[in-house]
Amino acid sequence: EFASITVDPVGVSMHHDNLAADKDGLYRIIGRHMAKKPLWL
Repeated sequence: EFASITVDPVGVSMHHDNLAADKDGLYRIIGRHMAKKPLWL
C-alpha cells in the first residue's frame, strides 16, 4: 500500500500511506489527554 513513488537522480523512493496509523496515534494521544481533564457540560 503506497501513497506515492518519487524518482530522483539517486534512485526511487516509495512512500507508504501511514495516514490511518497516524490518525489512530493522534486519537490515542488526544484521548489520554482528555481523560485527565474534567468534562464540563
